[in-house]
Amino acid sequence: GSVAIQRNQPAVIAKDALAGKLVLFYHSAHWCPPCRRFSKILKKFYEECRAIRGDVEVVFVSSDRSEQEMREYLSVQAGWYYLPFGHVTVNELTRRFGVSGIPTVVVVAPSGHVITTKGRQEIETRDSTLKLLNKWMRIDTDEDSPIVTSL
Repeated sequence: GSVAIQRNQPAVIAKDALAGKLVLFYHSAHWCPPCRRFSKILKKFYEECRAIRGDVEVVFVSSDRSEQEMREYLSVQAGWYYLPFGHVTVNELTRRFGVSGIPTVVVVAPSGHVITTKGRQEIETRDSTLKLLNKWMRIDTDEDSPIVTSL
């Protein structure tokens, strides 16, 4: 429950910063061309979400090869939170969410339960940002223990 995530200095505790929010865990890397393409789509989607409601956050989960690559990639993003490079939580989230390729977006409800591991596909094929947000906010799953509170 005490993993520090960053957006700007100083770092904040994940469970405090993300509590009660819709969280999109974005597994991606600078070296991955499909990731760079999708990052532009996600950035626009995130900005649209934030214009609709303030309780949506993206947490970047890096698969980059170095901290420098990760920081270069983050410099063109939308001010998302990110996990420290190489932190054990990166592997834990990848395993817990069953991420087998990138880019992947895992959407987690304010309750901490996983809404979908197919967030990328849903974002790319959405009719409207508002409709997709409303769909996600209506879903309440009976997954095992909450994800966000265990960070």
